[in-house]
Amino acid sequence: MNDIIIHISDLHISDQSKRFGPANTDTYLTYEPNDQNLSYVNQFIDKINSIQSKNKYLIITGDITNIAERLEFKEAERLINHILSELNIDSNHLLLIPGDHDVHRDSIKNELREEVEVSTEVINQIKLKNFSEFYKNVKSDDFDNDNLIIDTLNIEDIILLAVNSNYIVNQNGGHGFLPIDKLEEELKAIKVAYPNEELVLCLHHNLEGEHEDKTSGQWEMENKKALITIFERYNIKCILNGNEHTHNSKILAHRNSITVSDSGPFSSISSVQASFKIYEINKSENSLYLKNNIYTLHKVKGNTESNFGNWTKIDVQDLTGLEKEIFEFRKLELPILENNLEQLPEIEDKDIDTTLVENHVSSTIIKYENIDIENKLYDIIKEKKLFHQGHFHWSATSRAHNWIDTAKLLEDKEDLYFIKNSIIDILEKMNLIENTDLIIGLGYEGNIISSKASIKYPIPYTYLPYSYRWEDHNDFENKLNFENSDSKFKQVILITDVVNDGRTIRKLVGKETREKKFFENVEKIIVVSLFYTGHIEDINVDILNYNKLEEAEKIDDEEVNNIEFYTIKKLRIEKCPYGDDFKEKCFIMNDNLHCIHKFYTEKS
Repeated sequence: MNDIIIHISDLHISDQSKRFGPANTDTYLTYEPNDQNLSYVNQFIDKINSIQSKNKYLIITGDITNIAERLEFKEAERLINHILSELNIDSNHLLLIPGDHDVHRDSIKNELREEVEVSTEVINQIKLKNFSEFYKNVKSDDFDNDNLIIDTLNIEDIILLAVNSNYIVNQNGGHGFLPIDKLEEELKAIKVAYPNEELVLCLHHNLEGEHEDKTSGQWEMENKKALITIFERYNIKCILNGNEHTHNSKILAHRNSITVSDSGPFSSISSVQASFKIYEINKSENSLYLKNNIYTLHKVKGNTESNFGNWTKIDVQDLTGLEKEIFEFRKLELPILENNLEQLPEIEDKDIDTTLVENHVSSTIIKYENIDIENKLYDIIKEKKLFHQGHFHWSATSRAHNWIDTAKLLEDKEDLYFIKNSIIDILEKMNLIENTDLIIGLGYEGNIISSKASIKYPIPYTYLPYSYRWEDHNDFENKLNFENSDSKFKQVILITDVVNDGRTIRKLVGKETREKKFFENVEKIIVVSLFYTGHIEDINVDILNYNKLEEAEKIDDEEVNNIEFYTIKKLRIEKCPYGDDFKEKCFIMNDNLHCIHKFYTEKS
């Protein structure tokens, strides 16, 4: 049994008297303490109690009431206390978060009638006065109106942060908004208190749209753009929200590392199906993730069903494009990451055929795969036309008729964020950081794309230029400036933009290089790249090793066989087919048919 997080939102407990405005007729929950309210809530409680779990936690992401009247909050207090009691959930295991409908707009209007100009701080105190009283009664604690992060909940290695997104909501409504400087200050304090835990934001307004015809959700657009940078800086991987009245989960603004999940409306009669979610926390030595479970109120209008229908679990597999099943924080466990004989099929004969075992192990394909990231990376290349044809001479042994302009790829800030997060995704999904002693950014582009990893992980970091461009750099840049005679650095990660056949890597770390004293004591070299442009069709973790080369390819190469290789996208580059006399035979170069890039020693 695992711990579970119960996520409900948009209860819209509504005044039906019409004394304060039009009544909300699309909710089962009204402000009168009646049997229908209790019956509706009890049906939800019975469904939760039928689910086995170790500990239960409850988050309510706003719009608890419809117009924030005291009578609505009074009934909300009764129903939520009943839920806590019946589910045996302590109030310390509850996050209560206000929504824009929990803002009492008449209070703001009354204040504006007294004073023409009222500060944002005063309005923020006034507008949530009724919510604050309700919060105190349920949580036995004061509502923190001075901060954006109003409460925290620690579960396993996950910290849920209750965030008030109503900063600019006023008497006329308003979208979600969080002041950047203030949020960063508060997140920085949280990271000091919880340096190793995963942070999950819980707030009301939706940053992404599913029901609406726009991806901006109900959030102030410029603020959202700035927030994404903050989320990435503090490694926010998951955001739980309400507001849209449509259950969904997706990647925030096509960023690979941030999942947003809307629970849908807890109480809805006709406009959309009522829904709630349960996130099952799964944790092992190398893995931490939430499993997303969706429940909707399904009606068959039969004679024996309740007045409301029945809470029914929906298969996530049937909701492709609408819901994600796994919200991942740390690497999912992968099969046979090393030559682990315990995972091989059982062999009945006691005389085990070692040849069979060796063949089985060697045939195991180990590679990084993330289709969403791969497709996004390829789309950028296509959209910006960064795949060029011509004659490109990169080194004495590297000439090609195609080229990927990765420098242009990194010029756009949004694309750069995506690229940096893609590198993080490889490192974490393939569990590469755990035993790593040093990270090296290789080449200018490698140095740029590895910068987030260099900051995120408490591992030494350095930069090296490509081996065939030593003369372009100062002496201090050409040296690792790390000493390894005591074998302190046993596992090293090299991060770069493009790998073709691995010759450049082997030349860098081989026995005949200027860093041979360092690398001869390195047991494992892990290479991570955006692109693999070589000719091998079936990418595997070992393809850059010397022993994988054809005999003709081994000439003037370095015998290095301790390389593990991971890449995002295979995009084959056609080599220039001409030999040493390419200057005479390569018609592209001779006739200047297309883009020509000469080797740097030839340019003069």
